[in-house]
Amino acid sequence: MFNISIYLDKFKNIESKSSGLKTTIADSVNKFLKASLDKKDVEVKNGVIYLKVNPVVRNEIFINKVNIIKELGLKNLAVKGIF
Repeated sequence: MFNISIYLDKFKNIESKSSGLKTTIADSVNKFLKASLDKKDVEVKNGVIYLKVNPVVRNEIFINKVNIIKELGLKNLAVKGIF
């Protein structure tokens, strides 16, 4: 008989990987910011990072964009861009 809990466990693993990725990105961005970025404000789609932050923080991120992408590259994350 098919056990649905085994099937649903696959989705738990996907969510935990995504959460870990968002935490890593938030930590790397916070290294260059004066403000704090939470992992709930991070969205990743096809190697592009989308951040839900106010315009002042967004400008500070774009000033340090090259450094943030290098930092993520050192952590073996391929990032195409930050928006």
